[in-house]
Amino acid sequence: MQAGFDPGRPSLVSWLGVTMYLTSEAIRQTLAVISGFAPGTELIVEHLLPAELRDDTGQAYAELVTAAAAEQGEPWKTFLSIEQMDALLLEHRLQPIEYARQRETIDPAEWERTDALRPCELSVLAHASVPARLLNTT
Repeated sequence: MQAGFDPGRPSLVSWLGVTMYLTSEAIRQTLAVISGFAPGTELIVEHLLPAELRDDTGQAYAELVTAAAAEQGEPWKTFLSIEQMDALLLEHRLQPIEYARQRETIDPAEWERTDALRPCELSVLAHASVPARLLNTT
């Protein structure tokens, strides 16, 4: 237990705005740790979509920000489809619950904007949990 956190008690892990900066291996290591938390622990994780799954606005934004982030020493390293995130969660015995694309989280009228504040398809929120562990009765 560090700084009052008890991994033996169900928790909410909010992992937003991080995975794009990590390698696939670092994401796997983090998921391995989270999967060891108490059953009932929930995870909310954001991941960026690969270029082929973004809309035009999302792609334009990614091209601008990717270059700027790299120049600042924080390159974007990992992009995941929903299927790829699902596979990572399952690989680490985490139970996927729901995925929310940006289009599903923003009022539909906002997508009709023509100014610079128009939303884009760039990332997805994944919701998963640590399932109850099966007891070995043998």
